[in-house]
Amino acid sequence: MADKPTAMADQAAMADKPTAMADQAAMADKPTAMADQAAMADKPTAMADQAAMADKPTAMADKPAGPIAQAQGSFVAGSTPGDRAAGKATVYKLENSSQILRLEDFSTTNGPDLFVVLSSNANPDADGIGKDNYLQLAALKGNQGNQNYELPGDIDLGKYKSVVIWCRTFNVVFGYAALQPAA
Repeated sequence: MADKPTAMADQAAMADKPTAMADQAAMADKPTAMADQAAMADKPTAMADQAAMADKPTAMADKPAGPIAQAQGSFVAGSTPGDRAAGKATVYKLENSSQILRLEDFSTTNGPDLFVVLSSNANPDADGIGKDNYLQLAALKGNQGNQNYELPGDIDLGKYKSVVIWCRTFNVVFGYAALQPAA
């Protein structure tokens, strides 16, 4: 213990070093925090900036997050015995303004030459797919599972009343989903 400096020895050794009081005196010529705050009184504060921005829309408010459902419907089976379709059809508008048709929990009986069609008729099974009033989107990708189909950019969705699973070869409706505006 005798080898270690005592508190008194430490204080004596520090006598040559500037003290906190000396440091404060040396800083008297420098602006203090109070002076800095006084000088900033004329400048807008963060609170004032936030208040001014409260009236401005933010980028987040302008841009929807993720796909937005535009129309939807549930599949019902066609009237031909054995031909069935089930699941949900939803038209989504994507962030880039393009639109897709999504079939979810989808299933249909297998058949030849099946296509996904948008029809101007709400009940294409009884009224037909609409002769000149339908839009053939694509060949059906599979008879089960979730699927996406890109819609043309210039499509007038209000013109189409249903999504149809249609056999082109035999002109048979396997099933359809009447479209309603999404809630």
